[in-house]
Amino acid sequence: MQKLLESYGILVQENIKDINVKINKNTITIHNSNISEIDLNILEQKQINKITITNCEIDYIYFTKNNIELFFIDCIFKNQIIARGFSFHRKVSFIQCIFEKKVSFSSTIFGNQVDFCLTKFEDEVRFIETKFLAEYTNQENIENNFREAVFKDNAYFDRAEFKARVDFNVARFEGEARFINTKFLAEYTNQENIENNFREAVFK
Repeated sequence: MQKLLESYGILVQENIKDINVKINKNTITIHNSNISEIDLNILEQKQINKITITNCEIDYIYFTKNNIELFFIDCIFKNQIIARGFSFHRKVSFIQCIFEKKVSFSSTIFGNQVDFCLTKFEDEVRFIETKFLAEYTNQENIENNFREAVFKDNAYFDRAEFKARVDFNVARFEGEARFINTKFLAEYTNQENIENNFREAVFK
């Protein structure tokens, strides 16, 4: 199984159990494992269009301009995440994850929904000049979800652009939070919808 995963650009640290991996024609699912490296460029070449990683420790991700839907839940990222200037065309989710080192998505374009719900950023995080271009779909879907995210260090959203709704409900900013010249462009739809939700957010 390790050799097979390696051919897809995923390096795992120990003898991974077969039951923890599922590879279908265009999707890969991995859970309860330690992953050294994920190379999205190789996954793209192999025509994978969705990866789901659950309850894993991950050392490195190598990003590329890609069409892969990324779904990480309950994962710990051990090293820096640097994804400056890339384009993501499909949904990107980091739900209930922990980023231990610096994260930068500056000048990146998210063309679809983004979900960082319940995620903790232990170090500095940058979304400077990042474009969140997801379109409004329906009332239940939040296009840019940072609900209950925890920013332990500085969080920079300078000159970022949110085309649709943003949810920072119950988010916690423990360092400096910067939203200088940030554009919140969601259009009013009805009274029930909150376009830019900062209810119960804490700025320390």
